[in-house]
Amino acid sequence: MIIVEFEVDSPILRETRRAVPGTTITLEAEQAPDGTDGDSHDSIHLLFWASGGDFDDFESALAADPTVTSPRLLADADGSRLYRVLYTDEGMRWTAHREWVDLDATLLHAEAVEDGWAVRMRFPDRESVVEFKSWFDERDLPFETNSLYTEGASGPELGPQLTDAQREALLLAWERGYFEVPRETDLLGLAAELGLSDSAVSQRLRRGVTSSPW
Repeated sequence: MIIVEFEVDSPILRETRRAVPGTTITLEAEQAPDGTDGDSHDSIHLLFWASGGDFDDFESALAADPTVTSPRLLADADGSRLYRVLYTDEGMRWTAHREWVDLDATLLHAEAVEDGWAVRMRFPDRESVVEFKSWFDERDLPFETNSLYTEGASGPELGPQLTDAQREALLLAWERGYFEVPRETDLLGLAAELGLSDSAVSQRLRRGVTSSPW
């Protein structure tokens, strides 16, 4: 079995994530409705935990998000809330749920990040990983593999690897003197050139330095 850790840009809950960036969203499960609530079998339920931030603002953003509908609060414990939503037609365009189910893959963890989702999944073999990635490639959704390794192995077989986005951020930081002492630029300057937020640049630099073979 192969474990893959990757980041993917996805429209799912994008507007909600942008409206309430202080809220952490962690996926619990994706599943087909059983029909007991009258929901269509053609859609998919998304269950996730939300924590941090203002829940009133979060629920308002969730209600207006074009990728989901019928939000329902299932649990409220220790400052976190468990929600269940149903994908809209727009959401169904962008979920890879049926693809990974067909490939006999298993979702182990998924958490919303500024640029999309950070995900860890288990696949039966490398061929299924390639096929899964091709689903995103066909839809022009950026897919960055951070690590790939055999389950139970003592260490990664492939990675963590330096992605194109991380390489771009590192090279720009190097050219602008970010690593000099004293620094000749800051995260805000790099963010302006890359068209990203300073927190996104910080995340790419941190992961890039960790992944880099330098």
